[in-house]
Amino acid sequence: MIFPRKPILLLTATVSLVALGACASPGGSSGYIVRDLQEETVVGDYLKARFAANQQQLDIAADAYARASEAAPQDALLLRHAFFYELAAGDVGASATLARQLNQPEFRTPEASAEDGGEAIRQALEAARAQQNLSLPVLTVAADQMASGDYAEALVTLEAEADSSYVQSISYLMRAWALFETEGADAGLAMLDNTQAQAFTGFTPLHKALMLEAAGRRNEARTAYAAAAKAYPAEQTRIAQAYFLERTGSKDEARALYRGMVEEDGVLVRTGRLGLIRLGEPLAGETDLMIREAKRFRVRPFVRSGADGAGLALYHFAWATYRQALSEQAAAYRAGFTNLTLLLNTPLAFAQLSAHLNEDFDAVNYLVGGIYNSYEMYEDAARLFGEVSFNDSFYEYAVTDRASALVQMEKTDKALSLLQEYVARDAYAVSTALRLANLLSDDGQYQAAEQTLTSAIDRIEQRPEDERGGDLWRYYFSRGVLHADMDQWVQAEADLVMARELSDDEPYVLNYLGYSWVERGENLEEAFAMIEEALRQEPNSGAITDSLGWAHYQLGEYQEAIDYLERAVELEPADPVITDHLGDAYWQVSRRNEARYEWRRALSYDPDDDLRVVIERKLAEGEIITADSSADRTADIASDPSQTP
Repeated sequence: MIFPRKPILLLTATVSLVALGACASPGGSSGYIVRDLQEETVVGDYLKARFAANQQQLDIAADAYARASEAAPQDALLLRHAFFYELAAGDVGASATLARQLNQPEFRTPEASAEDGGEAIRQALEAARAQQNLSLPVLTVAADQMASGDYAEALVTLEAEADSSYVQSISYLMRAWALFETEGADAGLAMLDNTQAQAFTGFTPLHKALMLEAAGRRNEARTAYAAAAKAYPAEQTRIAQAYFLERTGSKDEARALYRGMVEEDGVLVRTGRLGLIRLGEPLAGETDLMIREAKRFRVRPFVRSGADGAGLALYHFAWATYRQALSEQAAAYRAGFTNLTLLLNTPLAFAQLSAHLNEDFDAVNYLVGGIYNSYEMYEDAARLFGEVSFNDSFYEYAVTDRASALVQMEKTDKALSLLQEYVARDAYAVSTALRLANLLSDDGQYQAAEQTLTSAIDRIEQRPEDERGGDLWRYYFSRGVLHADMDQWVQAEADLVMARELSDDEPYVLNYLGYSWVERGENLEEAFAMIEEALRQEPNSGAITDSLGWAHYQLGEYQEAIDYLERAVELEPADPVITDHLGDAYWQVSRRNEARYEWRRALSYDPDDDLRVVIERKLAEGEIITADSSADRTADIASDPSQTP
């Protein structure tokens, strides 16, 4: 489907009105464009667009930029912003119209002279280029042409020189599929061979196999799929190969591939299970409903036209850049940068183009839903997650992510119903059961949460040991935390110790169990060693640093506590719990003014209602009241891998 305009968080290039005004016109005039911007409507629309973008109102930003661009038609930056926001908002048709203007020679390389404020403009253009690839308009026009069946025109458009290796690689793949439609499979395959020699090669083998199958050359396709799976065994390559073998009657080979998938983690497990059901070998315990749904599904080729092939290429690069952004965020988090904004503009743009070319692509629905979720567009994310079909590899992930979005929309009852329904229909949905249990616990339904976790643990432990996966510790850990919340320490301790053994000293398990022992005055030497080991593994975790500081505080070692708590505040400067802890430690060593300052800061960070009451009482009465530790918050991270950056 084409994703309509919706609000989204996108950071605009920082271009002041002064800098915009200093842009020389592309025609070579030395006059300042600021003279054109003196019209009130242009300035107003520009400011409205900037404000709307910062307020996550992308549709308004796109409209305002478009109006400003119409009033100042020679301003390349305004035109580029208008184009990009239309595309990111999902109006590919409107963005393609603007892209055609940007592809004109006078807009391809905007320049500025020194006498026209060139340094400011160079900085502005550098910021714009960092956000918006200058070749993206070319891809947009070509995608729009291919979606309309104008493959010959797309070939002409794609002759433009790419300004990055990513865009060059996408362009090669799109050209190959356009040639497939205009000149036949041999021409398209020759282009793919050229692609493999000159650009990013990871996706090329799969596209060769898909093209051979689309051309009806099954024997060659079989060989090509095998080569693709060997050269680049990514999930979609392996799924495409298994689907091909199943479609073409090679049931035994397909069955072997599906068996291999169920022994892994991630999206392949569901694909393997459904494939085995269709081929008459369901795993033990599959529900009747699961079997019925799987047998109704008929696998089809990933690609049936040149437009499909181009859409798949764009999706591949959207997913690759999305994963790269997540990886960079995780690396930044480990380095101590915990408050960075996750920028997903590039994968979003590629994904919107992919959707324009292939409207029935579940994987794109899931990817765009994930990006919307990251940008706190929960309603739109929930809608897209709900459109992922039951037999798609991402379906279970879409269910749990949709539930998370519903919770953010304060629709917890609906989220619980969604998860409960899915857990009932899928005997292997233990990861969904874990999410359900955590949500039940958050909702105060402890008995139901405990029953859900126990059932999930039983399901996993009924499997052969080599089929249990590596996440069993999360279920014991979650149940241990739940028992602790229910004041059932004997059961809690047993589960937490088991989680520690199964996880091979996972830092958040060490932190929670170690801190719990400190609070109870038990196993103190081992407890401190565990928290210190957790901190050694996660030295930039503000929560674990806080736990070690608060453990020292509990033992009356206030100066040691301050040392760790000050470091924790540096790592998590806007965390109300950690800031409150530091205030308490200052109070205990008679640093009263600093303590009050930290408590007031904690109030400014929007603490929950219970903590707010505690802090306000301390400020009013000067009496220390024990607050919760960060161990409780690290429990959420440990039990839910999706919360780990």
